[in-house]
Amino acid sequence: MPPILSISNLKVRFSTDSGTIGAVENLNYSLNANQTLAIVGESGSGKSVHALSILRLLPPPPQCLVEGEILFHDKNLLNLPLKEMRKIRGDRIAMIFQEPMTSLNPVLTIGEQIAEPLMIHKGKTRSDALNEAARLLDRVGIPDAKSRLKNYPHQFSGGMRQRAMIAMALSCNPEILIADEPTTALDVTIQAQILELIKELQKEFHMAVILITHNIGIVADMADQMIVMYAGRAVETAPMNSLFNHPSHPYTQGLLSAIPSLDSKKNRLESIPGRPPDLKNKPQGCPFSPRCPKVQAQCRENDPPFFDLGDAHKANCWLMEELGTVPNSQGEKV
Repeated sequence: MPPILSISNLKVRFSTDSGTIGAVENLNYSLNANQTLAIVGESGSGKSVHALSILRLLPPPPQCLVEGEILFHDKNLLNLPLKEMRKIRGDRIAMIFQEPMTSLNPVLTIGEQIAEPLMIHKGKTRSDALNEAARLLDRVGIPDAKSRLKNYPHQFSGGMRQRAMIAMALSCNPEILIADEPTTALDVTIQAQILELIKELQKEFHMAVILITHNIGIVADMADQMIVMYAGRAVETAPMNSLFNHPSHPYTQGLLSAIPSLDSKKNRLESIPGRPPDLKNKPQGCPFSPRCPKVQAQCRENDPPFFDLGDAHKANCWLMEELGTVPNSQGEKV
C-alpha cells in the first residue's frame, strides 16, 4: 500500500529583522497506515516546526516560507485551498500540542472544546457532541467524565489536561495523530501512563502516529521508525531496533549516551558539549562539526550526503563514507 503521508524536500524559512532562519532543511520521509514514527532531537532542531507545516499552522509569507511537498494520500497539503485544508485539520490529521495549559482555551469548558470539532467536522448536535465528549473523556481515563465536562482547564491537573487534549484530538477518529512532546512537564509516572494510553488508542483507532520528542529514551517501546534531527535537518533515519542497536551518527550516539540507566557503571551522566548552532549563521560543512567528538577536516569544509547503510538505515555523516553508499537523484545506489 502507498504511504498515507509523504514529505519531500521540505524547507521552512522564517524572515526576521536580523536575517533568515532555516528552521527545516530538505526533510524527507514517508508514513504508512498504523505506523509510529518518532522524530527526536534537541529543542530548536525543527521537529515542531515541521509538524506545524503539515497542518499549515505557520505564519503566511513573507514571514514564513514553506517549500517542498507534503502529500496526504494524493493531495499536496501545501497547495490546498484553505477551506479544504480546514476540513482535513482536526478531522483526518489531528495534533496534540506541546503544552496543554496554553493550547486549551481557558474561558471554555473542557466539554465545549472536545465537542467543537465533532460539531464542525461530523455535523453532530451540541447534545450529541457533549455525550460523545463524555465518552471520550472516560476512554482516556478521566474519572466521573460526564460531570468533568463542565470544568475549565485550570481545574484539571497537568496529566488530566493532556488526557483531555488526547480526547479532543481523537474526537473525529483521525488517520494521523501528531503528538508534539506529549509528556512535557509531567512527572515520570504520568509520562508512562500518557505514552501507554497513546499506544492503546493507536491500536483501537487504527491511526498512524508521529511522536515528536527531545527524549530519545521514551520512544523505545513505541516507534517503528525513527528520525533524528539536528539544526533543522535529519541526520539519521532507521527502524527503531536498528537505530538503538547500531547508532551511526555521532549526534545519535550522544543522545543515547545521555539516557540515564540503572545498569550503568558510569558515575556521571554523559552530555553533548556545546550548543546547537545559530540557525541564521550555520557553520560551514556539517552543522554538528563544532560539537562532534569525531570531527575530521572534511567535516568542517563539506556538507555530508546521506549514506545508505542498508535495511532502511541512513546517516548524514562523513564517517559513514566507507560503510555506505550514496543514492543518486533517481534514488538508486551508486
